[in-house]
Amino acid sequence: MSDYEWIDNIFRVQQKSFGTWSSYSKDGAGILTALSKEHLISATRWYLQAKQEGFPEQTIQCNGNAEEKL
Repeated sequence: MSDYEWIDNIFRVQQKSFGTWSSYSKDGAGILTALSKEHLISATRWYLQAKQEGFPEQTIQCNGNAEEKL
């Protein structure tokens, strides 16, 4: 039995130390890390789809000012 599992024949997931899960591309490049296998698979699928189709536009903007009156 291998220590990783292929998902959709696109990426693989592997449990790491301290119980975290990591995903890897076919060429072995790390993609994401998550606390549960289910969240990792879902997030990696979303990330790869967004990377292929384009990420959603950011709707929240920050001007970087942190003015606080005391």
